[in-house]
Amino acid sequence: MKDAKNLSLEDNEGWKKELELKNRRIAELEDQLVACRSANNSDNECTQSLKLMDELKEEKESWRKEMEVKNERISQLEDEIESLKGLTKESKRCKDNETRVQDNDETWKLEIELKNRRIVELEQEMESLENFLKEHADTESVRDLEIVIERKSRRIEELEDTVAEFEDFLKQNPDVKELHDLRCQVTVGNRRIQELERWIQKNGENRESRIDQERVIVLEEMVTQLEEYVKEHNVDVLKRKLQDRECRIEQLQSRVGYLEKELLRVEESHRGKDEQKSGQEKGTTMNPDDFPCSQAIDAHLELREKEQKMKKMEHAISEKDNKIQEYEQQIVESKEEISKLRKEVVTLKKELSEYDDIGVLKEEIRVRDERIQQLEDEVDSLERAFSERIDLEQIEELVNVIKEKEDKERQLSKDLTEKRNKIEELNEALRESVVIISESERKCKNEEKMRKEALQRINKLEQRITSMQSASALKCITCQPLLSKLQKYEKKLKRLTEERILQLEDLRQVKREALKAAVSEKDAHLALLELSGIKTAAQSEHADQLKADRKRLLEKLKKEDEKSIELSVESSPTDAEGTPQLLTKVLETSDDDDEETANDRCSDSNSPRPATTNGESCADS
Repeated sequence: MKDAKNLSLEDNEGWKKELELKNRRIAELEDQLVACRSANNSDNECTQSLKLMDELKEEKESWRKEMEVKNERISQLEDEIESLKGLTKESKRCKDNETRVQDNDETWKLEIELKNRRIVELEQEMESLENFLKEHADTESVRDLEIVIERKSRRIEELEDTVAEFEDFLKQNPDVKELHDLRCQVTVGNRRIQELERWIQKNGENRESRIDQERVIVLEEMVTQLEEYVKEHNVDVLKRKLQDRECRIEQLQSRVGYLEKELLRVEESHRGKDEQKSGQEKGTTMNPDDFPCSQAIDAHLELREKEQKMKKMEHAISEKDNKIQEYEQQIVESKEEISKLRKEVVTLKKELSEYDDIGVLKEEIRVRDERIQQLEDEVDSLERAFSERIDLEQIEELVNVIKEKEDKERQLSKDLTEKRNKIEELNEALRESVVIISESERKCKNEEKMRKEALQRINKLEQRITSMQSASALKCITCQPLLSKLQKYEKKLKRLTEERILQLEDLRQVKREALKAAVSEKDAHLALLELSGIKTAAQSEHADQLKADRKRLLEKLKKEDEKSIELSVESSPTDAEGTPQLLTKVLETSDDDDEETANDRCSDSNSPRPATTNGESCADS
């Protein structure tokens, strides 16, 4: 119990010291303001200094409001930082999932080996078909086909060279190498399969349909696997690195398109020649020796039809590739949005750090603009003077005037620097006061907790005292002085708690007055805006912001009123006077017990059995 009282006394003393320090600091600031006013009144520019002092007061109030806005903004930024931490955790999870995907890479490699085997089989079939055509077709048509094949092979070689260059470029970046190697192998295998399937499609519809179905199934599986790979992997860094390389790929694709156009043009020329030959052959009678030529023509027609089918398939594949690119773009956009949010957080932090100097910079810019305007006016006047050939005396007078103005400007700049230093000092004092107020509130909360705990302990001790006094207080000689001391201490505690409650009420009153002043200022700003008329979007946004700030301040004022009501309820006289009443009851019971013990002793002296009566009285007590 004594420990609790000592703690409460120490806390009250510390709190009083902090209030004294605050009052001293406020007095020092007021003295500085008075000194500034006296110094400014001694100058020639008294009116300007008074205006500046009024502006300083307004800036103080604006600083207080801005500090509240900044605190709210800081809390919002902390929430955003927590959300970003969650995103970083998700990215770590994605990195953990990358280890799982390495097993999928092995499946990709197996699929590539199967495709290579398929390519070998198709090459064998192509060789068999070439032998068949050599045996049953005309030599000229075969030569034309060989020329087309050579051109396509050259195109394939060019594309392979570009792919090789791209692979050399990718070797420098090992992060992108695995994913792009898989894509390159898939694309090269697909192109090779397309070329081989064109040869196979010349000899049978059943085989063609079967190969087309297999091709579509393989492509769909590849697309689904790529989509799963994009979903499971954190390809953010890879996408960013590939964006620069996709430009080069587009250039290569444009070159490939140009080569394809040339190839189509050459094929059309060959088709025209073939049509001319077919027309000549229709005019003439069919000889049994010309039968292979008719077969070659039929083969050309089948080639055209199958090329059209392959174009349709390529179109479908390109649509799926476009879908994949759209998914990738969505991923990139989401990652860019996250990066933008992070950049915005950084910029907001920078703005918060630089926001203190914005008012000073605005004043400097305004002063410099005025100075520039004055100098421009003076230069214009000098130019006019030279143009009109003004006398040298007038020019000297103008120069003297300019020098006087420069001296005045120097003095003004010195005054501005001094006032800025004072403003910085006042801002530091405001920050210190805010910190001290927050610490005082925290200490008040701790004191309230300690007070409640002390009251609980006192109640428990009182119960124990009442129970123990029935057995031991009758014979205890030192109990009454201790109880009287305890009563004195509790009176002192009551007095200290009343002082603390008064000080807390004063603090609450100061806060409420500050909030009311801020609300009245917001109302004044809103009234000015409504009188001037809201014409632009910026003004409407400013009005909405003022309304939101006013609402927030009113909510704070409500909270402060509720807290003051709770304080008044807690500081009711019943709670404060509970402990002394209990002590008086204890003292009264102790006095009654003393009287009873005295009577018992008298009766015991007359009785023949003093020991037993004493024992019985003790037991009864």
